[in-house]
Amino acid sequence: MSDIRGKTILITGAAGDLGRALCRELLAHNPAVLMLVDKNPRGLEDVKSGLSGKGAAILAYHCDLSDRGQCSELSERLRAADKEPHIIIHNAGILSSKSLWECTDEEIEQTFQVNAAALFWLTRPFLGSMLKSGMGHIVTIASAGGLVASTGLGAYSATKFAAVGFHETVWRELRRHQSRVRATLVCPWYIQTAMVPRVKSPRPFLLPILNTEDVARKTVRAIIKNRPRLYMPPLLYTVPLLRLLPVGFMDRVLDWFGVDEAADSISPAEPAFFPKND
Repeated sequence: MSDIRGKTILITGAAGDLGRALCRELLAHNPAVLMLVDKNPRGLEDVKSGLSGKGAAILAYHCDLSDRGQCSELSERLRAADKEPHIIIHNAGILSSKSLWECTDEEIEQTFQVNAAALFWLTRPFLGSMLKSGMGHIVTIASAGGLVASTGLGAYSATKFAAVGFHETVWRELRRHQSRVRATLVCPWYIQTAMVPRVKSPRPFLLPILNTEDVARKTVRAIIKNRPRLYMPPLLYTVPLLRLLPVGFMDRVLDWFGVDEAADSISPAEPAFFPKND
């Protein structure tokens, strides 16, 4: 069991809908310090003021995770102040609802930096202390999009596959060194947030749109119980079995579930255009 009581917890994307819900849920388990990280200074202050006075010290840090220099500066600042986190929750993420050929170079780079590279930038500086103390927990909130790609989401799914790979790398290395530091991967289906307010599921009885409070509650419970992975809804646990099927059959199954339709509901896709080579 990972005990949250008295721990220092760093959470990225703290000003977002899921970030706020996670902070509220974490406070119910009596941490000593919550360190909120986000690139939105006004949102950070709003979250901080809403959480203050509830038992834990609330610290807010403005940081653009797409900037490696800012991530390094933040980690150095925390280490110098002896405020290294016991638990890191990689919650920040950006979504570009564009097809692969519509994404600009800048959008692709920024998506990879925030959704994938920042996981390394904000884990490596603190991992040594965790290994030395034999105490720590690294939580990667990826996505169902890191298990099965969707059309119309450009670089998003690819970066979430990278986030899943990051978790598995951390897990395997911790296991090899027989460390007591833990790692948890969280892969939720679409969550109703300001980032995707119009998302709809063609099969809501099997793949319901999730709400932030439920995802936050289950995520914190997974941390406490040291669960290596948490997929929501449970149907996502069948994805590895689907990959045993012939590709064409798997495609038909995913079409029936409406994986691409759900992505289209975020931003309706235009008809694909591929230039012909004469």
